[in-house]
Amino acid sequence: MIDYDGSGSPAVRVGSPGQASLLLSGPTRPFEDEPTLDFRGWEGAHIWHSLYYDPTVAAEHRPNGYVHLTWGIHERAPSEEWHFETTTVHPAGEEMRSLAVEVRTFIASLAE
Repeated sequence: MIDYDGSGSPAVRVGSPGQASLLLSGPTRPFEDEPTLDFRGWEGAHIWHSLYYDPTVAAEHRPNGYVHLTWGIHERAPSEEWHFETTTVHPAGEEMRSLAVEVRTFIASLAE
């Protein structure tokens, strides 16, 4: 049955009325602009690439609170004889969010 969470967003309540239930709703970040919001990162590397894997970006969150971004340019298959990679290091949290906005804006400007 469709229900609504405390913010008025649609949600699904699982369970019988009057008993313990589970409310499934969209993710929320009630304090989006809160500078002390705890950033926990992720495990392993997240990798983004183009259709042919010629440019790549891999992000790895380290326990010391920094994110290592490995930027790669690769020759297209089938030869793949050369590639170039470099890693930049960034503090996790707001600086990464700002970098993501800047990269998104740059890419969007190229499409205009």
